[in-house]
Amino acid sequence: MIPISEGGLGAYWTARKETAESCADRLRRCLENLATLSPAFASWFYTKERTRLQASSDPEFLRQLLLAGRNRKDFPPREVIEELGFSASLITDAPVQEQLSFRVVCGMHSKDPAIVNHCLLKFAPAGPLSYEAVPGDVKTRVLEVLIDAWDPDWAALRSRKLSQALQARRGKGAVEPYFGWITYVSRRRGTPSEEIRKNFHCVPRSNAGEIIYVTQHSFDEGKPELVQAAADLYGLLEREGLLNRTSL
Repeated sequence: MIPISEGGLGAYWTARKETAESCADRLRRCLENLATLSPAFASWFYTKERTRLQASSDPEFLRQLLLAGRNRKDFPPREVIEELGFSASLITDAPVQEQLSFRVVCGMHSKDPAIVNHCLLKFAPAGPLSYEAVPGDVKTRVLEVLIDAWDPDWAALRSRKLSQALQARRGKGAVEPYFGWITYVSRRRGTPSEEIRKNFHCVPRSNAGEIIYVTQHSFDEGKPELVQAAADLYGLLEREGLLNRTSL
């Protein structure tokens, strides 16, 4: 059985045409700033022909890695699908159940609103890099690194238990990926209403947007009142149009 991560961090943005060089520079800054937070984020690997190789933060290496991750048409001559941008996947050097995984899709400019650029960091299913083991302040700082590097429309700290609890409470699946214990909304998407500011803790992130906390205390999935608060926040964001996938 493949081990499942209990949570992760994600940044998401709609269509944005960028070059491989621009995406590589964002990825470089992201990896270098993650490395300042913990030694656990300082060493990354990628897989090539079933062999695990160490990745570098060198811009040209990252550019080539992103170019290698482009989508191609199924039939010869297998032309690159330019509007689907570039992608790269990285992991830490650990057994599968203790691996952090990192994936980015950038430079995507498809008109399909169901397809979004994203940068995802999934915590290990178990061990010292699991969702439960990584301290809350480190999770918050990682989220800030993703926001600063990728300038997303939305970002969130999520847990699997919260996702399941929200779905059960709402009676329908929340349209991911835009909610979590901590949720970021870019000012491009709008600003939180007074109702949100009154009931939740909002912190400006430079001039780019705001980070909204369901609670300033621990994120305890076992507390029904916190799960309800998370559902209420998601409903408000949805109702106010701050989660609209339409490209700007």
